[in-house]
Amino acid sequence: MGRQPLGACNLVSMQDVYGAFVGSFGLNVRMMREMCQVRTVEITPKPGTLLHLPATPDATFRLPLDYVIAPFVIVTHCWDAETVKLASDIVRGRPGGATLVDIGANSGLFTRQMLGSCPEFRHAFAYEPHPENFKCLQHNVASFDHVRARNYALGPNADTLDFHIDPDNCGNYSLNSSAMPKGQDCTTISVAVKSAASETRDWLATGLPIFYKSDTQGHDELIATSVKPPSGTRFLPASSSCGASRRRPGRPAACRSCWTNSRTSVSCVIQGLRSAPPTSWATSPGTTAHRTMCCSGSR
Repeated sequence: MGRQPLGACNLVSMQDVYGAFVGSFGLNVRMMREMCQVRTVEITPKPGTLLHLPATPDATFRLPLDYVIAPFVIVTHCWDAETVKLASDIVRGRPGGATLVDIGANSGLFTRQMLGSCPEFRHAFAYEPHPENFKCLQHNVASFDHVRARNYALGPNADTLDFHIDPDNCGNYSLNSSAMPKGQDCTTISVAVKSAASETRDWLATGLPIFYKSDTQGHDELIATSVKPPSGTRFLPASSSCGASRRRPGRPAACRSCWTNSRTSVSCVIQGLRSAPPTSWATSPGTTAHRTMCCSGSR
């Protein structure tokens, strides 16, 4: 059988190669971590992506090389875009600006994307107790001079507590031990915890409406019920479409689209944080990844 003419060969395009690369990227990440000992990656985000900052286009983004968040972010240069859009719609166009509070900020994905999308944020507070994640957070928000990054967790009281670490998912670190996957070789470190009520005073001192996001793998309700806004503070609807059309037992009213979000359970709280007793916020099995978002303002 003669040779096939060169022109008849099926050439492999660069897009084919890229598609194969993306399809096997999880395996590549595992090889980088386990064989090459890579622990952190640094990316220059592509223009037009959520992590790209037009005002500082050369600002890179660092994140831990895990098996859950990093593979997606490296390929797309964004994270949880649907939630960022929902949150941006809440704040965008709000006269006078707002203050962002990000509890469980991790490497700063949400904070950076929100600040890059919404110039309305005049102040931001980002809390992350894990030391390596915190270093990434500091790097990733360095373009913004109005961010106060704080290397501790929040809770009812000041303390030093065990912080549990999922070895495969840098977004699954928590004070809540039940958030850890069963059968995994999880580790524990000690971290500082500060009073959420005390921190609230700093947020309110900005004098602006507060956009509050908490993503602490099952510790959110305990933090939320420790926040003590002064009399006269109310928590506004997360968007004009939110209403009491859908409720879960023991939960505040929430936007239907938020409860059905495909990636995470996002609660757009439209009742005062103190309106529900702590027992009704108790984390039940299957809700350890619960995330809370709300926007507050003065009457």
